[in-house]
Amino acid sequence: MAHKPKDASAQGTTPSRAVFWAAAILLVAHMALGTLTIFSLSQTYDEAVHLASGYAFWRSGEYRVDAARNNPVARLFASLPLLRSNPDAFLQDSAYGQRSDFAYANRFLYSNRVPAETILNTARLFLFLLISPILGWITFRWAQEIAGSYAGLGALFLYAFNPTILSLATLVTGDFTAAALVFLCLYSFAKALRPDSRRLLMMLVAGLCLGLALGSKHSAAILLAVLPLSYSFHSYFLGRPILSKSAARESLLIIFGALSILALVYTPRQLPLWWHGLYETLSVAKGGGGHIAYLLGEISGQGWWYYFPLAVLMKTPIPMILLMTMPVWVRVGKMPEPQARSELAFFLALPAMLWLGAACFSRFQIGIRHILPIFPFCCVIGGVVLSHLWRMEGWKRGGAGLLLVWYAAGTLKIHPHHLAYFNEAVGGPAKGYKRLSDSNLDWGQGLKALGALLKTEGNPPIYLSYFGTADPHLYGIRYVPVALFCEFPRPGDAVEPFRAGKTLFAISATNRVSTYYSDKRAMGWLDAYAPYKVLGHSLFVYDFTGQPEALKHIAQILFMQGDQERARSIARWWLKQPKPTDNTRLQP
Repeated sequence: MAHKPKDASAQGTTPSRAVFWAAAILLVAHMALGTLTIFSLSQTYDEAVHLASGYAFWRSGEYRVDAARNNPVARLFASLPLLRSNPDAFLQDSAYGQRSDFAYANRFLYSNRVPAETILNTARLFLFLLISPILGWITFRWAQEIAGSYAGLGALFLYAFNPTILSLATLVTGDFTAAALVFLCLYSFAKALRPDSRRLLMMLVAGLCLGLALGSKHSAAILLAVLPLSYSFHSYFLGRPILSKSAARESLLIIFGALSILALVYTPRQLPLWWHGLYETLSVAKGGGGHIAYLLGEISGQGWWYYFPLAVLMKTPIPMILLMTMPVWVRVGKMPEPQARSELAFFLALPAMLWLGAACFSRFQIGIRHILPIFPFCCVIGGVVLSHLWRMEGWKRGGAGLLLVWYAAGTLKIHPHHLAYFNEAVGGPAKGYKRLSDSNLDWGQGLKALGALLKTEGNPPIYLSYFGTADPHLYGIRYVPVALFCEFPRPGDAVEPFRAGKTLFAISATNRVSTYYSDKRAMGWLDAYAPYKVLGHSLFVYDFTGQPEALKHIAQILFMQGDQERARSIARWWLKQPKPTDNTRLQP
């Protein structure tokens, strides 16, 4: 290639076989971590809907379930292996007919003849093993093509042990699939612009990836601005004409490829759904869609422009932040190959900055997952910086090694709870619930761990304030719902946990900080108590045995949510207990 780097690693002093096996080992490590993570998590908030929607599409030929808000590509990929086990689609169910998306998804996952865990983990594994190794390999290849084998291995190391990538690549959502396709689109486009490339073929591949990205997540429409901007800056930097007949033909080829994929995915009859979804996405981004944002203990209906930049700073490992900001950038900017410098600036750094910048205008602030596309770009940039550090003498090479050790150690330490990762500068995952909530930390993934804990305690019934849509009964949990946040009713069981040998109250981190409650201090009374266990940094378990004052608060919540009988049962028991000195009385 005309822009091939001339450093030692690129010239082959590092054997290609050794480089290949090093890359293979990193990919295997990544896949092992991801697979173990998959089997440790309960269903997260939206996964059942994504799966049910994709499977119903395969069986009915109609995109019907949650069709306006979310795109079908990731759902179709994830549900594809389910065709072999042939679970019931429940297409005659009233919830499907009435488009009650979450109720239908709950029926599909938890009332099926195929076990829920089999359905969920089969889809997770297929999607993860299909997409993540490809994205990791392209991350390696792009960095290697720009700055040599050291850069490629550095980029792949950053990718393989990135906690944000591991946390979202292992779930059935559109976020990771869209991020991968955005990256592949820009890689193909950049490769098409190299002097010795098969230009038209790579342009077509870029167009197909663009269509798949648009069919995975509406926010991928940012590519429609990123692609021409990256091309224009790249052409100007290299002294090439920006406007030409060949550029026009290639643009039409990309558009043709993208529209063909969208028509294939949606079918021509339902293609208007994509435009409707894009309009709804832009409306939600502008107004927040009624969602509440939580940041550093504050709650807002309007959000903050700096929400996503702060989220990145809090949830990105410090070594990666250092690699993105250290002075070695000056040396990277002096790379001798103009093509490589241009790709680094305009196809890696610029898209990441534009994506983050666009997110600053969005009021829909519920998770770093909405800017997931920036992370593969950061891995490549970090790999290039690492390669320059490694070629320096003395402490700088040692510093690069220490950064990698620190980076991997942080990820391995929190494994398999990667969703709850926060870096050391903000207190780590133990303080995460004081920084962010919802899918940044607690997306309903902790029920499996809770079920395992209760099993060691003899399976006592508990009071449960859960944020999520998974069924606690799947994990053997008997419970009374207390301010449970779900998309449909979950009545719980006819039990009285305060009469058990141990009175336990489990609460999700999102509910613990009252993110979505109208009373933002609804759970403030818990500040007076230390949790008995914290599961995965996202689920707090309190032991209220012999603490009638704590049960008073639970009774009041039950009374306010309309469960008067359970509230009165606690009140009658409470009145028989020794009274505190302030003579406080229960209201129920």
